[in-house]
Amino acid sequence: MTITRSRIALLAVVLLCSAVPAIAAESIPVNVTEEMLFADDPKEWLSVRRVSQPEYPKDLFKAGTTGHVDLGVTIDEVGAVRKIGTVVSNPVNPLFEKSARESVLYWSFKPAISKDCVPQIAEGNVRIWFDIRDGKEAISVSPLKPGQQWKC
Repeated sequence: MTITRSRIALLAVVLLCSAVPAIAAESIPVNVTEEMLFADDPKEWLSVRRVSQPEYPKDLFKAGTTGHVDLGVTIDEVGAVRKIGTVVSNPVNPLFEKSARESVLYWSFKPAISKDCVPQIAEGNVRIWFDIRDGKEAISVSPLKPGQQWKC
């Protein structure tokens, strides 16, 4: 039995038409509400997408110095760090501050969204911890969302 081009084309159309409703039915919720669209979004705004690990300053590591740096950051509409505002370290240490500032410039955040569904510029704070555990560098990050911590 030979299969002609017209039969192959007809078979392809039948298969395609039968698959489209199944795909559409699985991907579209029946009752879409505003709560479904926006309920989780504010929880995710300004959360960290990508972290560039800060370097522990070698002289401070050798001296056993630990501390943390708090940075005020401005996040643009695509989630990039547009500006670093306040930088405060505890104890005050310019080397920790420099390392934190250099790494945060390469971080990426989920942008905030206005009620009109438009990404917008937002501000927040982040803390970078410089610790020594078991004789090794231990750098961790407290994100803009309270209650979570990322390990670098």
